[in-house]
Amino acid sequence: GCRAPASLLGALGWAFSDFMMFWLGYTVGNALAPLPLLILGLSRLVRDADRRAVAITVAALVLIITAGHPESVLFAVTGAGVYFLFLLGWAGAKRWARPVLLSFAAGAVALGLTAVQLAPMAEALPHTWEHYYRSVHFAQVKKSVSPRESAHRAATYLLPYVHGESGRGKLREGFGVPGAYAGTILLPLAACGLGGRDRRRWALLAVGLLGLALWSRLALVTDALAALPLFDIGVLEYMVFWAAFATCALAALGADRLLAGEGRSAFLVGTVLALAAVAALYFAYEASMQQLMPQPFLHRRLLWELVPLACGLVLLGALHRHAGGTVRAIVLLLLLAAPRAVEAGRVYPDFPSKAFAPPLRFLDRIPRGVPVRMVALGEMFV
Repeated sequence: GCRAPASLLGALGWAFSDFMMFWLGYTVGNALAPLPLLILGLSRLVRDADRRAVAITVAALVLIITAGHPESVLFAVTGAGVYFLFLLGWAGAKRWARPVLLSFAAGAVALGLTAVQLAPMAEALPHTWEHYYRSVHFAQVKKSVSPRESAHRAATYLLPYVHGESGRGKLREGFGVPGAYAGTILLPLAACGLGGRDRRRWALLAVGLLGLALWSRLALVTDALAALPLFDIGVLEYMVFWAAFATCALAALGADRLLAGEGRSAFLVGTVLALAAVAALYFAYEASMQQLMPQPFLHRRLLWELVPLACGLVLLGALHRHAGGTVRAIVLLLLLAAPRAVEAGRVYPDFPSKAFAPPLRFLDRIPRGVPVRMVALGEMFV
C-alpha cells in the first residue's frame, strides 16, 4: 500500500538488517527471508479473502518450511498470527469467519505440500542430541533475566556493537548473535510511521515490542511464552527478527508519509530523539566498550550512526518544501544504503576465487601421465 520508493526502503532495511545479514546462507536466514510475503498473504486474506490470498500465504509458508529450520517456522507463524489477529479485530466480528477458515486451509495445503520433509524430520528430531539437550536441560532453565540485564540487552537496538562485534575484538558472553539493528535512519522514519493514520502501525508496534522483549529476556513476557509447549525448548531471543521487521515496515510507512508531504514534524522529532539516545548510550557504555574493541573502531561506528541522522535532519528539513518526491526518495535510500554498506558490508567478506585454490608449487614435482603414489608430509596439504 506504500509508494514504490517507500516500499523499497523498507525492503532494503529488512534485507540488510544485522539479523538477516548474520544468518545469510544459513537455514535461519532462508526461513525468515520470505516473512514479508507471509504478512502480505495474511493481509490479503483479511482484505480480499480469495484464492489469490490463499496462494500467496501457501507460497510463503512452503518457502519458510522447506528452508529446514523448524524453530524459525514456529517463531515466524507466531508473530504472523499476532499480526493476523490485529487485522481481524479491525475487520469486525462479522468478517472473521472466511479469513480464518481460509488461513486454516492455507496452513493445511502448506503442510500437505511439505509433508515429504516434515514427516521424516519429525521422526528424526527426537533421536538427536540437540532435542535431548533442549528437552531435558534447556527447557528447565529460566529464560528471563533481571531488569538491569534486560536493559543491557535492549541497548543493542540502538548500539549493535555495545557488547562487542565479531571480528572486531572481544564479545561479551551471550552476545554472539546480532539483534534488531537495521540502520539509524529507520528510527525517525519509524517514528513518522507511528504518527500516521495507518492502523497497521499498531500491529507492527505489537510484534516489534514482542520481539524486543524476548530479545531482552524481559521477565513476565519471556517466562509466559517459555511456559508453553515447544516454546520451552526454543531460543526465544531469536524472535528479535520481529523487532527488525517491525522497524523496517514502520519506516516504510513513515517514508510514504514524507513522500506525500506529511509527517515532517514527527520525522524531525524522531531524529533529534534518536541522536540524543545513541549519543547518551554511547557515552554511558564507552568505558566498557573500550575493554572489548579498539577506540578508533568505536569512533567510526558511532560516526556511521550519527551522520545519517544529522544528514536527514538537515537535508530533508531543507528539501521538504522545495524538492519533489523523487529527490526525497533518493535522499532517504542513500541515507540507509550507504551506512549499511559500511556497517554490515564485511560481515562475510568476499575473496577472489584464487584464494580458495591457490597454486601449490610443490605439486609441480609430481610426474604427470604415469601412476604415482604419494603422501603429504606433516600438515602440508592442510
